[in-house]
Amino acid sequence: MRDVLRRAVVASLAAIVVVLGGGIMQYQGLASPDGLGVPSRAERTLLQDNSGGKIVGYTSSNLDGPESVTATFRIASSVGYVNSYPVTAYAEGTGTGTVSSTPSGINFAYPGQKSGSSQFVEGTTVQLTAKALGTFVASWLGCPGTTAGNGTGLAICTIEKLDGPKEAKVKFLATQYLYSVLVTASGDAEGHVSSNPGGIDFDYPKTVSQSAVFPKESDIFLTANPTPSDPFDLVTAYWSACPGKQRVGLLGEVTCLIENLQANKSATVEFLRNHQLATVNATGDGTGSVSSDPPGLEFSYPEADTGTAPFPTGSRPIFTAKAA
Repeated sequence: MRDVLRRAVVASLAAIVVVLGGGIMQYQGLASPDGLGVPSRAERTLLQDNSGGKIVGYTSSNLDGPESVTATFRIASSVGYVNSYPVTAYAEGTGTGTVSSTPSGINFAYPGQKSGSSQFVEGTTVQLTAKALGTFVASWLGCPGTTAGNGTGLAICTIEKLDGPKEAKVKFLATQYLYSVLVTASGDAEGHVSSNPGGIDFDYPKTVSQSAVFPKESDIFLTANPTPSDPFDLVTAYWSACPGKQRVGLLGEVTCLIENLQANKSATVEFLRNHQLATVNATGDGTGSVSSDPPGLEFSYPEADTGTAPFPTGSRPIFTAKAA
């Protein structure tokens, strides 16, 4: 009888956790083998309820001071307990629209509500759909995955294999606040071009150009990566026309950054075999120009503070700085 009474103690002395097959939203608790943090003097009781769920109870013995128990709720599946993560969608802009998710969980209308969030099981593919109302359009400015339909009445952000908390942002606006960015590729080698925010994504030479629309005042990152079919090929990517700033990254990646988009823009990237990139940076409080021999690299300072150009492997280009 004494054991039965002790098992019935709940209040501040015990935590009762019910984990049913349908799943319960995750609640962060202390780490322990069975998902509960328990005082050292507590005793564990494992029962079974009528629905087949597991009831775990802890009661304290010889309570002589404050004690607490922390429970962690996890989603149950046929293969055991799995993690879940929050996905949050934000909306902004002068237009109106709705945002929903597949699987269901996020569903709100903007501007009445500016965000929505829900938990999804780890590994799930989550699709966020923004539907603009009336004459407005929708564009995902921040999507931790791939986008489709930006600049139209139906824009989609797809997050593949959820592996942690994610956030996405969509903008509803009128069409006059959209501008196009066109990317054209050329050269004798292979490569891949993408944009962030999404919209441009293609392989060269299978595709030679692609355009997408982006909201006014956006910052657009255009990224080119060499993808040689032969691993022994030396392939270089180079933005021969970039209406912004060109940056050279790791493993041959080059980025063209278009800041504060205010008009339609176009950019050109080249994928070249047996070439290397050379970069010249300029600093100081004066003015001048930089050029190369053979030609290819040329810019005026301080209008630009860096220049990049490809030169044949093994060549010895000469760079000349001329003060103005």
